[in-house]
Amino acid sequence: MHFDCAALFEQARARGILTCGIGGAGNEAGFGGIPEMAAIQPAGGTCRCPCGAGMAAAVTTDHVLTAAISDWGGYAVTALIAYLVERPDSIADAGYVENLLRAAVRAGVVCGWPARPTLSDDGVPLDAQRAAATLMGTAVTQALTRAPSPSH
Repeated sequence: MHFDCAALFEQARARGILTCGIGGAGNEAGFGGIPEMAAIQPAGGTCRCPCGAGMAAAVTTDHVLTAAISDWGGYAVTALIAYLVERPDSIADAGYVENLLRAAVRAGVVCGWPARPTLSDDGVPLDAQRAAATLMGTAVTQALTRAPSPSH
């Protein structure tokens, strides 16, 4: 089955639904609104696959959230929502991230940087992925504690 990402965003726009892309390398939905991506990203204008069309995205969104790793941007959005609704238990925590990566490897999903199934995301190993999730979760938990600091 083919999924048409562009059509999904076009339908949302036609219905007046705000759209947001999250990405880190310019190949994700939303970066189509930044035409410079094709020129500044390696393989942005011409990719290594037979199509040669380049990896820069064509799909535009109303907003683009950039992150070093697109999944981290998604985790940041869930952390923000968890903070706003005061539900730190809904954060993508380190265990969730690890389970997600392990399931991806079992399914044969290929990590883009090493071009093989690995416990990494964009080539960044599992321990760093867990640390990023832990950092975001800790920030939310600390913010929700709202305990006054004796030094402030």
